[in-house]
Formats: sequence, structure tokens, C-alpha cells
Amino acid sequence: MVMFFSSKCWGPTMSSFEALEAECLHQFEIAPSKNDCRGNFIRLTWFRGVRDRIVLNDDVHMQMYVKCHIMLLFGKILFADKSGAAVHCKFLPLLRNFGGIIQFSWGSACLAHLYRSLCRATRVDCNLLLHFGYPDQPMIMKAIEATGDSNGASKSAISNYIESTYGELPAGHTELLSQHLNNMKESGDLTFLKNNYMKPDPNAAPKRGRGRPPKPKAPLPPGTVLSSPRPRGRPPKDPNAPPTAKVSSGRPRGRPKKVPRTTDEPLSSTSPYASSTGRPRGRPPKMKPHMAEVSVE
Repeated sequence: MVMFFSSKCWGPTMSSFEALEAECLHQFEIAPSKNDCRGNFIRLTWFRGVRDRIVLNDDVHMQMYVKCHIMLLFGKILFADKSGAAVHCKFLPLLRNFGGIIQFSWGSACLAHLYRSLCRATRVDCNLLLHFGYPDQPMIMKAIEATGDSNGASKSAISNYIESTYGELPAGHTELLSQHLNNMKESGDLTFLKNNYMKPDPNAAPKRGRGRPPKPKAPLPPGTVLSSPRPRGRPPKDPNAPPTAKVSSGRPRGRPKKVPRTTDEPLSSTSPYASSTGRPRGRPPKMKPHMAEVSVE
């Protein structure tokens, strides 16, 4: 342990689930369940869930957030294994002193972990150690060629070939394979047709783009000076230009207001209620019958 981290070791050993649980309670105020652990390894999904639920309202919770992020870096990049889904609990005691984390020689520890992993990968009974670029382009190309089908290979056929050839696959195998296939399709390394991936045909005609093709432009005679293209939009006004007089007809802007007509006022030709026939506009009002007064004695 001293040689591995180039630093002194202190504290209790993480040899039981109870010690692991007590360490997580001390640092994160929450402990993983047995379903979140695999021996001495803690699943990265547990650290990701704890990190996403932390409220950054003080320095203590900020340190918890950073510790969760460091453990995720350990399990995914610095000290990753073939699964890429868990991290060893031996790193937890090294995060107790938050200010002393920077004093450790993490580069030497990462290099020692790499050499130890390479030694394990050279064993006869060990499958291929998957690198960080998994699955890479040659691996996918080899899987497509192994199918021997001129119509290409589907995503499930590529995945089955990789699993049968390289053995144990990481937890995010499906997502990584989909991402690499999409990147290769966008870059033109693969062609996707009828739910199959295949190598592009070098003799195939170039794919026609969408829309109407542009018209060919006539060649300009030599010595022609091209003017600068006109910018889009309305040209800006000259601030130094003299003001121009506004031409108006004397009539106010907008629709004229309606003038209410009284009952005693006769209709005139200029009245808005008059028409060409002399009859007022609109429906005439109903005439109410005259009611006679009746006296009761």
C-alpha cells in the first residue's frame, strides 16, 4: 500500500462491509446498501446518485460533492477495470483529509495500477483488457467483415461478435457501441442502409444533396473587377444628411371619429349617417305602438 500510493497509510482497514458502511457514513452522511456493492467495490451509480442529490449550500457539502466526483474519476479513468462500473473502497480513507488530497502522488499510483493491470492481462486465463477507446474503429470494422454479408451487419450482430471474441464487456457496452457507430456514420466511415452498417462503396456515385442544384455561373472575362456584395437588410441612414421636409396632405392620420347624431338634427350630405339615397345607414329602429292612458275611477 505504501509503495502503491507513495504515501503513509493510516486508519482502519476496509476488510468488511461494516467498515465500508461506517466510512461512507463519516464522509457522505449516507451508506450504500449491499446491492450497491460488489465485494470491496462500490458501484459508480451510487456515487453518481449521491452527488446529484447534494445541495451545495456550505463548504461541507461542497467537499462531499468533490469527493464523489473524485471517486467517479477513479472508477472511470484513473483506476478503471474492465467493467467500468465500480471503484474499490480502498480509496475512501485517502479522502478523509480534504486539504491533503493534493499532496499524494496520484500520477505514480495511476502508473502502478496500469502496470499491474497489464500483468494481469497477460495471463492465459484472462480476457483482453479493454482500453478507454472501446469499442474502437478497427474492432467494429473487423466485426462487419467477419459476417461476410454484402448487405452489411446489424448492431446486434456486431455486438455478438465483439462479445464472442473479446469476452466480458463493460456495463455501458450498448451505449458505447451506439455512439461509435453514429460517429463513424457521420464521418463517412460507415454507411447505414436498411438497419445494417456496411463499408462505403468507393465506386458509388456521390450522394445528391437536398433541394435544387445551383445553376452553373457563366465565366467572367479576364480583368473583371467584382464589386463587393450588397449587405442584407435596409442600408443605414446617413447621420450627417440634412433633414428632409415631410410632405403631408393636411388630413390627420387614421380613421376619422364617428360623430353621434341627435334625433332632432336633420341628415345632411356631410353627415356620416347619410347615404346616397338620403336614407340613414343601418336597420331602422322598431316603432313602438302608442299607449293610451286609461283612468280608473
